[in-house]
Amino acid sequence: DLAVLEPGGAVIYHKNRRSASSGELDVDRNFGTIENSPIENIFWDTPPAGEYTIVVSLYERRATSQGRPIDATIQIRRGNDTEVKSYSVNGTENKAALSVKFSYP
Repeated sequence: DLAVLEPGGAVIYHKNRRSASSGELDVDRNFGTIENSPIENIFWDTPPAGEYTIVVSLYERRATSQGRPIDATIQIRRGNDTEVKSYSVNGTENKAALSVKFSYP
C-alpha cells in the first residue's frame, strides 16, 4: 500500500483518498482485486511546498511472497522532470516497509 504524508500533516492513503490540498489517490490496483503487478498513484494538480514522506506498507502478504523481498518502484514527477527509484522491501503485514522523503519544489 502507498501513503503520502503532506507538508501540512495530512495523510493520503486507501482510507483517505483526497486531501484538502488537492492530493488524490486515484489508482489503487489491489483494492478489490488482486494483481501480480499492482500500481498505486497519488498526485496533486498544485502540490503545496514543503517536505513529503512516501510510505510503502505491505498490507497483506501473499503466501507466495512470505519471507521474500518485494520490488517497489517510486516515481516522483515535478513538472517535466521524473525521478525513478527502485527498492527491494521486506517486512510484516500492516507495517511500513519503506519510507522516502522528498521536498517540493
